[in-house]
Amino acid sequence: MRERLVEGSREAHKKWFSQFSANDIDVLTSIGLDCGADHQFFKQEILNIFDALRNRKLKKHPCLYHRFVNRYLDLTPEHIRAQVDRKLLIEDQYYCAWFFNRQMFIFDYLIARDGFESKTSKHTWLLWSPLIDNNSPEDCYKFQNKLFHVSDLNFEKLAIEHWGQPRRGCRCGLIALTESKAKAKQQEYHGNLNGK
Repeated sequence: MRERLVEGSREAHKKWFSQFSANDIDVLTSIGLDCGADHQFFKQEILNIFDALRNRKLKKHPCLYHRFVNRYLDLTPEHIRAQVDRKLLIEDQYYCAWFFNRQMFIFDYLIARDGFESKTSKHTWLLWSPLIDNNSPEDCYKFQNKLFHVSDLNFEKLAIEHWGQPRRGCRCGLIALTESKAKAKQQEYHGNLNGK
């Protein structure tokens, strides 16, 4: 499934990038922004677009920059897109990061679930992994060190609620674990709690 999702994203990015004129492509290439879809490390289009949005040289070309902003928004679900503060998206890196974190969280979940259902992966547990710092919303703290089985419907419900609207500062991630790693993580967490 990972290959299929990456390949779909790769093709979509190529198609979108091919809509730029030759002059636009020259400008983008001169500031270090090529298509990127054929690069070996390409994972998801939204990550490439996010990197472009932080490119200071691109910001000096407003027409091109706003095409990247529009594409970034196109990659988010419609119900989220309607809630977006475009100004914050452009000016606040933590707000902007929320969108690709959401996308990657879902991407990682779909791969883990597919591996479990098709019995092609031993990664049957999910570790909700928020990056906690001064910019993290309070809601992220409750997910620190939380483990869920891939088939846990409560996980889906919590994920839908958590990612239901843009949230500045949320940088939650998801890590797929094997049964043994999940048990070790649980023991480590409980050991830390008991040691306090």
